[in-house]
Amino acid sequence: MNVNWTDKFLNIAKLNGLDCLVSRREHGWPETLIINGYRCYCKSKTYDNIKRGYYIGVDPKKLKEEGDLVLICGVNSDGKFRDIFLIPWKNFFETLSLGDPKNTYKLPREYIQYRTYLRDRNKDWVMSVQPAGRHEIIITQWRYSIDEVIKNLKSMEADPVRAYLDKFAAATPEEQKEMLAELKKRVTEIRQKPLLSIIDG
Repeated sequence: MNVNWTDKFLNIAKLNGLDCLVSRREHGWPETLIINGYRCYCKSKTYDNIKRGYYIGVDPKKLKEEGDLVLICGVNSDGKFRDIFLIPWKNFFETLSLGDPKNTYKLPREYIQYRTYLRDRNKDWVMSVQPAGRHEIIITQWRYSIDEVIKNLKSMEADPVRAYLDKFAAATPEEQKEMLAELKKRVTEIRQKPLLSIIDG
């Protein structure tokens, strides 16, 4: 049975007071998250004991998007979180772009992806793109335990404007109408509020 570890991570994050939103799902799986106002591309992967790492395929269209972080939720075969990577968006996708996208399905089916491995090389974790030897970067500094990544995310200053806009984009038409009505109400209240602090100053 496929388990969505990103959803499990989000539940833990919410219980720890983080503002989390799934702004896009692909085939039922979270693909883009908003955590404390930061846009995150996410993947949920199981650790490969033989290759000592995680294989990740990425649709080329993702390279045209913009965001802040890439969240990789890595788990052991027993279902326990093993590694959480929180890699800056620019570092991840610029490295990925140096590889060659390839069809990862058997013909006649076709699904073009960029391919990368996150591998444990004893002292360091390395992100390498395919084909092998093309390019790699050290990502040890962006590897966390579940408790460490929650603490790190909580320490990051939230972006309320982006969080609101992403929440609006993910909302249904009816929810958007309610949000716009509430926003209009708040703006009216602010305009009508006396600027006593300015006058007193």
